Amino acid sequence: MLVKATIDRVVMLRALAALALLMVSLLRTSEALAQMGEPHSGMGFIDHTGRMVIPARFAFAESFSEGVAVVAPGRKIKHGVVLDNGCINRRGRFVVKPNYEHIERFSDGLAVVRINGRYGFINKRGELVIPAKFDHADWFSEGLAGARLHRTFGYLDRTGGFRPLPAIKSGYRFREGLACVCSTGRMYGFVDRSGKTVVEPRFEACEMFSEGLAGVKQGGKWGFIDRTGTFVIPAQFDDVSEFSEGFARIKLNGNYGYVDRKGQVVISPRFRQGWSFSDGLAAVALNDPTGAKWGYIDRSGRFIIKPQFNFALEFSEGLAPVEMSTPNGRLWGYIDRQGRLVVRPRFVAARPFSEGLARVALPPKP
Repeated sequence: MLVKATIDRVVMLRALAALALLMVSLLRTSEALAQMGEPHSGMGFIDHTGRMVIPARFAFAESFSEGVAVVAPGRKIKHGVVLDNGCINRRGRFVVKPNYEHIERFSDGLAVVRINGRYGFINKRGELVIPAKFDHADWFSEGLAGARLHRTFGYLDRTGGFRPLPAIKSGYRFREGLACVCSTGRMYGFVDRSGKTVVEPRFEACEMFSEGLAGVKQGGKWGFIDRTGTFVIPAQFDDVSEFSEGFARIKLNGNYGYVDRKGQVVISPRFRQGWSFSDGLAAVALNDPTGAKWGYIDRSGRFIIKPQFNFALEFSEGLAPVEMSTPNGRLWGYIDRQGRLVVRPRFVAARPFSEGLARVALPPKP
């Protein structure tokens, strides 16, 4: 499966708590996120200058969302899973004490937590506002969250009201008013916010809607449908990503390229790998005798930043994390859109900026 620009989410075994469909989505991001599982001496947060504004004192950290970030000091670990999860503000102060088995990022003002194996939701004061009674729960999107109660999947609202959907086995988050769901017959379709089926489950897999289109798999190939379920781009690709900045990444005959919303191949499939467009550029990898080298192309497919990195992620807030070889080993730093090194490589892991801060991991202490 292709990796999405948005990456958030299989590191440190935390995805064990996700819904079945969310698990599939997370596994599709594994290549981009696996770096955060590198051995390290601590995770913290830097600003755009590379200054460590929140010290690297956490065993685990998520990117900032709605002004807070999920972190774990790592003092309580069982079977390799960090169990002392809490939330900090931009000053690095705990606003939700690290007392939870699991916390997801805040969305719509609420965050999923796990208490004694059950899932509920807290607010930013750490108050439990939706009781921890669910088998599983996803974070909120467009005012609704997927959840499972007594083995029945459905969507709940911010008051905790649960709408069961007995014919649905699992489902994605809502995007553009629709959610991709998997029926009990293991076929995929889409429901609206009321739970009404608007696209019958007849696909083998699906993506969330983005820019009015959704990737779906039929007959072993991927294409794109509109909100009525009509194919706008025929199923012809080995894999696809969501649309971003007018382009979607596609895989054909083992290589990656990009199509526009009309289905025109605007950048021919010639890359070993690549991410979605962000800030007008896309990170792509070319095969090299010494291994894949990553650089950045513009919307015409021309390299703006030549292939030179061991690995690269998407631009966010004008900067992109890249991994390069140094005398001290393979380390991550940040470049700007001109390819200039803005933050020197000194991290064993780095993620794109979110809300002015980026989470990074320092090398293990000697």
